[in-house]
Amino acid sequence: MAHARKDYFAVLTQPVPAGTTIRFQLGVASPPLAEKVMNWYFRTWRVEPLVDEDGAVVDASMPIYPWIGRTITATGTSDGAFSGFLLVGQVPFTVTPSLQTPGAEIKLTINFGVADGVEADESVRMEVTAPEGFVFADSCRYGGSPIFSKCTGFLNQATLVTARPRLRGSDITVDLRVSNPGLTPSPNYFYVALFQDESSQYVRWSQALSYEIMGMGVVYKGNNQLGEAASGFFTFTPVRPSPSPVVHIVVTPPPNAGFRVLCTGISPLGFVFMPSCEHGAQCLQARSLQGKKRQNCSGHRVQTGVVPVLWRQVFLAQSF
Repeated sequence: MAHARKDYFAVLTQPVPAGTTIRFQLGVASPPLAEKVMNWYFRTWRVEPLVDEDGAVVDASMPIYPWIGRTITATGTSDGAFSGFLLVGQVPFTVTPSLQTPGAEIKLTINFGVADGVEADESVRMEVTAPEGFVFADSCRYGGSPIFSKCTGFLNQATLVTARPRLRGSDITVDLRVSNPGLTPSPNYFYVALFQDESSQYVRWSQALSYEIMGMGVVYKGNNQLGEAASGFFTFTPVRPSPSPVVHIVVTPPPNAGFRVLCTGISPLGFVFMPSCEHGAQCLQARSLQGKKRQNCSGHRVQTGVVPVLWRQVFLAQSF
C-alpha cells in the first residue's frame, strides 16, 4: 500500500467476484483543520498486463506503485456518494478556581481558544463537564459575558449558549458559578465540547486536568469526657494566603451529636487582639493588625476574624 498526497491505494492480489463485501483498514493522519467538503471517493482500476506490438502478453505480474509503463483502466467509482465523517477539532482550555476549599461555592474561570472559529445557523453551544461531585448553579454565569447569552447548570454540567451564531477567538474567558466537591474526584478531568445549534454531535472537543481539592488542616485538642464542659483548642494551617485583612472562621460541630459551642472562656492565644463574643447569634468580632473591626453573625455557628498568618490557634469553649 502506498499513498500520494491525499490519495490512498490498496492493491488486491486476486480477482474479487461481484457483490463481495471487502473490509480494509487504513492508518492515516487527520488534517489539522476540517474542510467543508467531506465526501470520500472510492475508485477502482485494473492494471493491464504488459503486451508487445502484436498484443501478446509479455508480463502479467503486478508491479509496484506507481505502475510506470502499464496501462490503467478505470472500472468503477462511488462518485463521492460516501459523505464521510465529521472531523472533530480541539478547543484548548484551562480552568482556574477562586478557591480549592471542599464544598465551597466558587468562581471557576475557563479560558479557551477557537482560532479558526465555529459557525452555526443560530447559536453555538458550549458544554462544560466537570468531574463527578462538582455542582454548577442553575444560572451558572458568574457575572456578565459579552459572548454568551445564558448559562444553565445541572449537576456537574454547564451549558452556555452564544449570543451570536459564531464563536471565534484565541483568548476567551468566561466565569462560572460552581460548588467544589468534598474530596478530589477520580478521574479528575474537565471536558469542553462545542456544538452547532441543537446538534448532538460536537465539532470541537478537549479535556484538561482539574485541580486538587485542598481542605484546611485542623487539629482539635480538648476534653473527651461525656457530659463535661471543657475548653477546646483548634490548631489550623491555611492552604493559601488570606484574601483580606480580616478572615472569618466558622466552627461547626457535628450535627445532632449533642455538642454546644459557646463563647465561654474565649482566649486570644494566636490572635493579636482578644475577640469578643455574643451568645445567641454567636458572633465573634475581631480586629486586624490595623485595628479595623468586622462583625458577622450566622445562626448557631461561631465565627472569628483573624489576621493573615501562616497558622493560628483558636480557643473555644464547648458544652456537652
